[in-house]
Amino acid sequence: MKKHLTSLIGLILLAGSLSAFAQAGTKIAVVDAEMVIQNSIKGKRFFKQMEDFGKNRTDSIKAKVDAYKEKEKELQTKLSSLSEDKRKSMGLELQKMETEIKRMQEDAKRESDVMINDALDKFRRELIPVIESVATSKSVDMVFNIGPGTNIAYVNKAIDLTADVVKAYDATVKD
Repeated sequence: MKKHLTSLIGLILLAGSLSAFAQAGTKIAVVDAEMVIQNSIKGKRFFKQMEDFGKNRTDSIKAKVDAYKEKEKELQTKLSSLSEDKRKSMGLELQKMETEIKRMQEDAKRESDVMINDALDKFRRELIPVIESVATSKSVDMVFNIGPGTNIAYVNKAIDLTADVVKAYDATVKD
């Protein structure tokens, strides 16, 4: 209960401070940074790069899994005619292949995470000056991100700068 009361007081104070900004002539706008990334040239290139990376890794892992299944099938069909040493040897080969498959999956996940984090950092660094430029050109004093995870319930589309930011960001592309 106390937590809810504190949150309510915080919202009232925020609303009051926003009201004070509005009375002082402060212009507020919003941008959906996630949509900027998804709809921009650089963002689309990044998603294509990630798709290609994923397909490449999936194909490599699938080839290894197919080889594993073939080896396992070979072991099953020849099991009764193999010597004990040969069975152990093939069993160890299968275990080694399982480990390699798991390692390939873990490496692909790790590489993917690094690529995503690096790209997001780069997008943030590149977008901040673009957003500032668009906001300045429109005499906007404050810009809020309205992407997923924000606590903004409603936004009038008239104050949404997302399309303008995508256009300005695309203008930075040098091909």
